[in-house]
Amino acid sequence: MLDMQYINMNGTGAGLDKIPLGAGKFSYAVFKDNDTNTTGAGGAIVNTPSALRQNLLYQDLPVNAGGTLDATLTIVTAKGRSGIAEGAGEAGHDGHDGWAVGLFHRQEAWGGANLVGFQYGVGPGTGIGQCCSRMGASGSTALGADVKRVRVFDDLVIQPTRKFSLEFVALYQKDKADDPALRNTWTTAGVRPVYGVLPNVKLQAELGYTALKQDSTGQTARLTKLTLAPAIALGESYYSRPELRLFVSYGKWNGAATPLVNAANHGGPVYGNATSGTSAGVQVEAWW
Repeated sequence: MLDMQYINMNGTGAGLDKIPLGAGKFSYAVFKDNDTNTTGAGGAIVNTPSALRQNLLYQDLPVNAGGTLDATLTIVTAKGRSGIAEGAGEAGHDGHDGWAVGLFHRQEAWGGANLVGFQYGVGPGTGIGQCCSRMGASGSTALGADVKRVRVFDDLVIQPTRKFSLEFVALYQKDKADDPALRNTWTTAGVRPVYGVLPNVKLQAELGYTALKQDSTGQTARLTKLTLAPAIALGESYYSRPELRLFVSYGKWNGAATPLVNAANHGGPVYGNATSGTSAGVQVEAWW
């Protein structure tokens, strides 16, 4: 529902996957993350996620009836250089190392599962500075040990009957740093009920609320969104894909959120100074 991966350990590398160890399974992989540099005036490298990353995962540990525990560790060793580029008058400096840990409990329930997660990251281990701020991958190695991220969330997906399913998610995330521009507190919650009126036709709705407190502005941006989305799918289950949706969304936000709403529109600030808006369209979602 949030269109985010709470953890992402993909990349270019190699490792061992799901090796039986005790009551659970152990995985280890090492990756060479992006060598993409962001340069500023005079060719100075101002940001880079270039790093050697190690991911360790211990998963599927039975802890109670129908419940399992996963634990993750990410170690980021900076390989790039940030700051003033060499040859521009001053030498660059090495990037910062970082790390992150995660603990996730999955409980089977009502034809689905409930996932509760806790994550904590430091420096590039926060994932800040790369796509979608995904933890588990390397963030910007320009971030020092003062930058920290803590995240807790609950994600429930149930399928109590063949026709009815529902997802609920709630998340709290806090970023701390010496730089006020990096200090944010994000809270969000939403629910999506789905009902299969026919074997290949679903009626869906989604209601969500999000708030972002930014220390740099001293304001809290708030947004509430309601979406209706009838769909054609291969089946009636919640995760049946591919799925073709016709959607209509209505959003209402406060003045502090207006710059963020406009910035998220790739076609430009279509809502101007308005604090509400409607969008409609056709959407296809497919995985394999």
